Order: sequence, then C-alpha cells, then structure tokens
Amino acid sequence: MYRQNRNKKYLENLGQEENYCLTVDCYPGVDDEIFDLIKEIYKPDFVIKSEDVFYEKDELNKMMKPF
Repeated sequence: MYRQNRNKKYLENLGQEENYCLTVDCYPGVDDEIFDLIKEIYKPDFVIKSEDVFYEKDELNKMMKPF
C-alpha cells in the first residue's frame, strides 16, 4: 500500500499540460499495479499496450520456421 501511495503522489504531478503522451516501459512480468494506477489518475482517451500488437507465440514460430 505504501508503494502504491508513493507512486500515485509522484504520478499526479506529471502531465499537467492539457495534451500530452505518457509512455511507460516496464520489464516483462511486471504486475499491472502501475498500469492500473496510471489509468486511474489520467483516465486516458486510449491506451496502447505493446503486448497487444505482437503476434502470438505460435504465429511467430510459424513465420520463423523457414529460418
């Protein structure tokens, strides 16, 4: 809970401009705590998660099989 409060306090001071883009880069396996906190604070118009634009593992294996 302490970590979440500290992160929320930090994030509330970011993006004071009317229009902005916030980019967050995390290691694979990082829980969604930060992501959920960002959505709660900023209420973005849209969110693009890099994992959502990648091919599925099986599709990648099929594409790379010839190589």
